[in-house]
Amino acid sequence: MKNLALSFFVFLSSLAFGQEIPYSFSYSSGDFEYLVNPIDLNGDEIWSDNFYRLLDLGFEIEVAGTSFDRIEVRSGGVDFYEVGSSRSRRLFSFYRLLEDRGEAVSESPVTYQIENSPTDAGGVFKIEWRNAGVVAGPNSTSIPEDFLNLQVWLHENSNIISIHFGTSEISSESQVYSLVNSSVLGIKLLIDDTFIGPVGDGTMPGSVVDFCEPGVCYQNISSHPEEGTIYWFTPTPIMVSTVDVEALVNVSVYPNPTTDEFSVSIAPEQLSGITMLRLVNLVGETIWEATNSALSSSMTVDVKGFPAGIYTLIIDHTEGVVAKKVVKK
Repeated sequence: MKNLALSFFVFLSSLAFGQEIPYSFSYSSGDFEYLVNPIDLNGDEIWSDNFYRLLDLGFEIEVAGTSFDRIEVRSGGVDFYEVGSSRSRRLFSFYRLLEDRGEAVSESPVTYQIENSPTDAGGVFKIEWRNAGVVAGPNSTSIPEDFLNLQVWLHENSNIISIHFGTSEISSESQVYSLVNSSVLGIKLLIDDTFIGPVGDGTMPGSVVDFCEPGVCYQNISSHPEEGTIYWFTPTPIMVSTVDVEALVNVSVYPNPTTDEFSVSIAPEQLSGITMLRLVNLVGETIWEATNSALSSSMTVDVKGFPAGIYTLIIDHTEGVVAKKVVKK
């Protein structure tokens, strides 16, 4: 994971669920590199939306409290496989929106590669859709010039799921240039009947949590992501509430940007509703936290030992969560 700190944003939707969602969504930018000597999944076989391969990960990954050692790779999506399950853990990147560009033989290889790390980071299972054609949408004709390069990474020890976007060409005339009103599944992580996923500009998105109607999940991005865009689904539970949490939490962070340390100031009358403060980096690792007796109306966070980049201060409140961006120069 290189050059992650070009852009980052977290938006927590205030929808009427009042429940904990086991993942947070963020994005960044970095170099896109094609897999080197990966294992081929389709060979010369032309594939479409019925593409399916069952693969062993070589390790276990936990998704919303359930451990999996196998996945089903589909046309732009991943189902986490458990014998006898209803596939209630799914990642839809461009599920049912990708197809092979070939006519007689495949021109759009689907491949994978397992990278093992000598450190505690563990393995990374990488799936790549290369030169994939883009299905225009229901009852419409695809544009032959459109294509997309895409990877999904499954990170062993952190249980993070990331989507990496390479070079693509999706014409403005295509129905999937804007996915807002698409009746097919777009980019999102589905947990049971609830999903979290990006909304707005595909390169600099916010995020939303919503329910899925049977077979259809609305709320999508409004343009395809630029090359180098990375979407992160990080196991950082968030609470979604009907309450405007930000109005309840008057938290100031200064100086911001900072070089060595920053101060966190909280209105004393609002302190009782806050249960935890935590600072996380781009891949969701908590690098500082304060709970219970450590919480006060004025705190100092030392960051001089951490690399320059963008971090997120997460304020856990009894009514939900507020996220504030912190920049270290």
